[in-house]
Amino acid sequence: MQRNDKNAGKFEQKHHFGTFSTVSLGGLLTKLGERWRCFPLWSRLVSGKQHPSHFVVSSTGQAHPMSIWETALAMVLQASSMLPGAPLCVVMDAYFAKACLLNPLIAEKITLLTRLRHDAVGWDDPGAYCGRGRPPERGKKWKLAQLWKTEPHETITAHLYGKVVEVAGVVRDVWLRDVSDKVRVVIVEGGQRPVLLACTDLSMPAAQILERYAARFSLELAIRDLKGFVGLGEYQSTTPLACCRFVLLSCVALCLGRLLLQGNHVEAWLEDISGAPVKEIGFSFARLRRGLRCFGLKQLIFSKFPSQAECEKLQDEWKPLFQIAA
Repeated sequence: MQRNDKNAGKFEQKHHFGTFSTVSLGGLLTKLGERWRCFPLWSRLVSGKQHPSHFVVSSTGQAHPMSIWETALAMVLQASSMLPGAPLCVVMDAYFAKACLLNPLIAEKITLLTRLRHDAVGWDDPGAYCGRGRPPERGKKWKLAQLWKTEPHETITAHLYGKVVEVAGVVRDVWLRDVSDKVRVVIVEGGQRPVLLACTDLSMPAAQILERYAARFSLELAIRDLKGFVGLGEYQSTTPLACCRFVLLSCVALCLGRLLLQGNHVEAWLEDISGAPVKEIGFSFARLRRGLRCFGLKQLIFSKFPSQAECEKLQDEWKPLFQIAA
């Protein structure tokens, strides 16, 4: 979800949790310096087929198990209610590029930016009616990946993954199958086949579409930190309520840790250890863990010294101990 200040966004990602369910995560994306950072704030449990725990009831009273797309939609609408009046842009991967998710978001005036399948097709606007037969509902049909070969390329300058790059791309506004409004499709060269990106906001420039979708990778890094440092994948509970609470607490812990690494106050307690075997980046969660261990150990050791002792002179002697503790 992209807020109006163009410095925050929300990303959706499915994450397998145990053997019976899936957790859908959403995060607020903020551009800090030259890179995007993800702060996971929302989570919803997607129940499995054998043991469904969430249901959707239609206006006629018919109930069916909630799918992952309906779960993602509920989470987006909740985020929208928490930010009233702010235009939102939701960025999702290709798994969520479905009409059942696109149409409700278009109706709520929420922009969706996603990736399409490599075999996706689109249609132009219908041409002029000749007066005979039924008026056409759609124009010419295109295989969107083929537009990379048949249409002229334009140079797109975008800020991707911390640096400014120039890429060749094709931009076209088309109709997608079962989608209520036109979408803007940006086609760029990929590893083995062209990459197809679609955005429901026809006024969004191609460079901004590329940058925001590339920023979705920050959620992957957040999931990596949740698993590696917070223990997201090590929880053994089997009740839905306990799982939901644990996932939310893990997200809160990660957000607090990343906030600790932001700002000039870090220099007051987090020191860089010279000669470290692995170089740590400024926003690394491993750097935070090492810094907190060293800070706590230093407070325990220096608290035994008298108040008039010059502890700064002993820091070089204690530095090997700090390195072992970190």
